[in-house]
Amino acid sequence: MAGIHLDIDTFEVHGDIRTFLRTRFSAIRREKSRFMRGAPTEWPSRIEMEKLVEKCSGSFAFAHTLVKFVNDGRDLPHRKLQIALDMHDGLDPLYMQVLLAAPRGQYFERILSTIMLLAEPLPITELARLLQIEVDIIPLTLLGIQSILIVPKNNNEPVRLYHTSLRDFLTSRNRSGDQFFIDPPSHHSYIVIDCLRLMVIQSEQFFFEKDAGRYASLMWCKHFILALKEGEAEVSLDSSLVASLTEFMSRSLRTWVNTCISDDNTEGALDDLKSLLFALEVGHIVLRLHA
Repeated sequence: MAGIHLDIDTFEVHGDIRTFLRTRFSAIRREKSRFMRGAPTEWPSRIEMEKLVEKCSGSFAFAHTLVKFVNDGRDLPHRKLQIALDMHDGLDPLYMQVLLAAPRGQYFERILSTIMLLAEPLPITELARLLQIEVDIIPLTLLGIQSILIVPKNNNEPVRLYHTSLRDFLTSRNRSGDQFFIDPPSHHSYIVIDCLRLMVIQSEQFFFEKDAGRYASLMWCKHFILALKEGEAEVSLDSSLVASLTEFMSRSLRTWVNTCISDDNTEGALDDLKSLLFALEVGHIVLRLHA
């Protein structure tokens, strides 16, 4: 008779997630007892708990995000839990629920898209410098989506993703829909403009020292290349991008070169610039710009 196969690793992970959920929901009930008077005596029930464990599919990232969603203060926890239980499997419905409920201020899309597309995370203070906005605007703008993003209390730390699938969700139109889709080519172009403008602002320096300035110096070419590679075959340069590039070339080129030398990145910078010039098909672009 064939033996019974038991996946011990999966069993143990599910058990750990069950323990994590039970501990966190008990804490929510204790800390928010005033708002839990309408909840059943057993909350969540055993059946509900097993459904939650199944939804997590062995992912602690999902379990953590699920708890944050239930405890985000936007509705009674037991009502939020029911919404979570009614969702289809996977993180996408959870992301959609959080984003639909979040207020979308003036800088929401710009901040979120920049966080998603930066090659490396910047501290909130430096992200604000790159975007040329007040520092406190960033955590204030992201308050409504803290269940899917880690927004630190210290502005000297970066905003981080609980799970990389959020980036995949937001950069796929089929998954996030027109309302929340972050178009990579367009937003890489915006980041290029932000990088160029920051370097112009700091052009009096011998080289760019701060995190945002150094990031702008080292990464503007890469973002430009990504904007071209991920965009249409025929690239039409936005007038603001052309203006920013022209001003950078006239005012900040020396500081950019000095920064590349100080970071021992001259060869890499030249390679990036060659790749960019090749991607632009310079002659064709110049003709279209002056047509």
